[in-house]
Amino acid sequence: MNRAILVAAVACVSCGGGGGGEPEPERAGIGDPCSSNGDCESNDCDQDDLGGQCTRQCAADEECGESAVCDPDSLCRRACSSDGDCRQGYSCQGGGPDRFCDVAPEEASPIGAPCSDHSGCESDLCNTDDPGGQCTQVCTDSSDCPTGAVCSEGLCFSACEVDADCREAEGYSCQGDAPDRFCDVAPEPRAPIGDACGADEDCESGLCDTEDPGGQCTQACSATTGCPAGSICAERFCRAICTTDADCRDDEGYGCQGALPDEFCDVTPTPEEVTVELEDNEFVPQVVTIHAGGTVHWVNRDPFDHTVTSGASSSAPNVGDLFDENPFGPNETFDFTFSQAGAVPYFCRIHEAIDMNGTVNVLP
Repeated sequence: MNRAILVAAVACVSCGGGGGGEPEPERAGIGDPCSSNGDCESNDCDQDDLGGQCTRQCAADEECGESAVCDPDSLCRRACSSDGDCRQGYSCQGGGPDRFCDVAPEEASPIGAPCSDHSGCESDLCNTDDPGGQCTQVCTDSSDCPTGAVCSEGLCFSACEVDADCREAEGYSCQGDAPDRFCDVAPEPRAPIGDACGADEDCESGLCDTEDPGGQCTQACSATTGCPAGSICAERFCRAICTTDADCRDDEGYGCQGALPDEFCDVTPTPEEVTVELEDNEFVPQVVTIHAGGTVHWVNRDPFDHTVTSGASSSAPNVGDLFDENPFGPNETFDFTFSQAGAVPYFCRIHEAIDMNGTVNVLP
């Protein structure tokens, strides 16, 4: 055999065709799915992403290769121009020429929607102190808020017309005045006029009389300002309307006071006792004032008889009908309890001619 042919034949055998190993499998590029680092050309698989994602740390787009860009987190991602360029579950993110594919974020919630952290809100602000959380946004007026929201006390809230527009089941209600009503956590119910209270903020009126037993919600009033429905103005303060003691907090010392049609609930005055002495043919003091339920205690200091007789004079109608202690001897005493408000005149029958008389003013 020709030596040249033999050499050529040997060379042909040694250059291939005679066996050898399987070719190395092609590895995944940037943005492709992966289950381990070895699956990726970059030897870097982000297994926390949906289906895994081949990536690589970078400082500039040039380090990522063809059809990839360096994202704001300094990781190479597959370049894209729309969501259609990305894998299922991924979206085209970023701005300008360096848009990239990454796991699609969960849909963010609008103002007023429930949330558990800031990332769950379109506004990136979640008030987690509210029941179920509430997406909100800082504002100075409603023009700063998205469509369908209004500004109140520096925050955006979902607009509403009625409570049903809000998350009622979670304790939210429609608050404020039209046209800027908004959904927010329903305030604790506040007490009306006459109800018990411990502080001003417990009352609808913003005023609690803590000196009364158990506290009493009230409101300053006058002939021009008036009082809320169900209450009337009594001695410059609003009191709950009543017809009997049972309408009031009678177990706490309140009773129905005043006269029809303006009866009201207030603290029942502690029964009083006032002493009047009969001395030198005079009632001393001549005029006394007590509250209904109080008692006047008369004592005769003179060495002779008197009378204590209700009425303005012996000729007045109904004279002596209320009381008539006659005769009323030296050192004797006489008590009478007044149950109704009003001025009650009285006199001494024996010394009427010298104007021995007095008056008991009975307050409600």
